[in-house]
Amino acid sequence: MTSDISVCGITVKPSAVKWRCSLTDYTDTCTIELPLSLYTKKNGDKTIGEPSYNKLPFHEGGDVLVMLGYDKRNTTRFMGKILRINYAVPLQIECEGYSYDLRGKRFTKSYQKTTAYQLLKDLCADTDIIIQKKNIADLPLTNVWFKDFPALEVLDWLKKNCACRIWFDFDKLFLSPSMYSNKKDTVKLIPGFNTVKDDELKKSAADGEVRINIVSKDTTGKTKKTKSDKKQTSAQKSKTEKQLKVRSGLPSDYLKQVASSLDLEENHQGYEGSITCFLEPSIEKSMIVNIDDQKFPDRSGHYFVETVEGEFSASGGRQKLTLKHYDNN
Repeated sequence: MTSDISVCGITVKPSAVKWRCSLTDYTDTCTIELPLSLYTKKNGDKTIGEPSYNKLPFHEGGDVLVMLGYDKRNTTRFMGKILRINYAVPLQIECEGYSYDLRGKRFTKSYQKTTAYQLLKDLCADTDIIIQKKNIADLPLTNVWFKDFPALEVLDWLKKNCACRIWFDFDKLFLSPSMYSNKKDTVKLIPGFNTVKDDELKKSAADGEVRINIVSKDTTGKTKKTKSDKKQTSAQKSKTEKQLKVRSGLPSDYLKQVASSLDLEENHQGYEGSITCFLEPSIEKSMIVNIDDQKFPDRSGHYFVETVEGEFSASGGRQKLTLKHYDNN
């Protein structure tokens, strides 16, 4: 195993690394453990006193880049900033993805008419967060105002009022009616060959009998319901319905995408769960995993990667993937 890790512009050799990147949470995290003895104050060849913590070359908010792999085939696993430094043995550097740049920031702005793209562009001004129009849903907004509002809570406001998905892909911010909108490359896993553990990949218990209704008001104030395009049998039509309220003025095609995405997640049928593999192939959230299960062929197929949790230490390197069967999505 090899690493290429930069903390505040300094290349470090860790004793352990843990990271988590998910589509279900816009906050990516990483913890880097370093031998504290490397930063002990010295006089010639003799160590004097206890470790001088205030002389550490790291600081909160410093840039972090974590690349890991085998035989120097290192790929990016995490990008972000230092959230806090824990003075312990070993030294612990807690990191957060680029949502860190919004932490502690206040936002004041009002709009009579705007878009989600313009709102996020204003929100992320003077940060290292990259806002690209292609990554933000075409979502018009009217009568929106924020006064001394916590910047991170603006993302929560959008999620609540527009029923959208928001996540970071390293330093790029995404907003979409569905987490499936940014599908990446496909990689192949063969249980028992390039995996470590697969007994948490199980059949979903969903029966496809929940109907999602998006409730909003049109420009006249009349309440309307938006349903997904998924057809239901006569038996399913009498089953559970769930309603989700959103702000008025959102486009009908956008609401239909939201309803279809939520319906798909609520009534997911097929295998889902987690599988643990080595550091290769390198896997990111939003990728598609093609599982070729020769022992249990029923589990073979394509899966969508929702979350990647990884570990890198003297005990080895692992990636734990949270997956959903994808063939029929």
